[in-house]
Amino acid sequence: MTATATTLIESEELRDLRAAVAALGAKHGPDADPAAVWAEAGKLGYLGVNLPEEYGGGAAASPNSPSYWRRWAPPGARS
Repeated sequence: MTATATTLIESEELRDLRAAVAALGAKHGPDADPAAVWAEAGKLGYLGVNLPEEYGGGAAASPNSPSYWRRWAPPGARS
């Protein structure tokens, strides 16, 4: 089986969101209390980014959602 490279073209808005989520992960560190990280992510509005706008979300495509959260997942949980 041969691996195929994929190029992801993302918007400036998505790059900014990824950077902000990465900063949240760096702030809390790998030994953070998950409840504290989720609470702050919710306060910052990161939890609904893939939900439709009519439900209060950011309307980002749901396949992008895991890419946000991998940034602050504990190293052993990253895929």
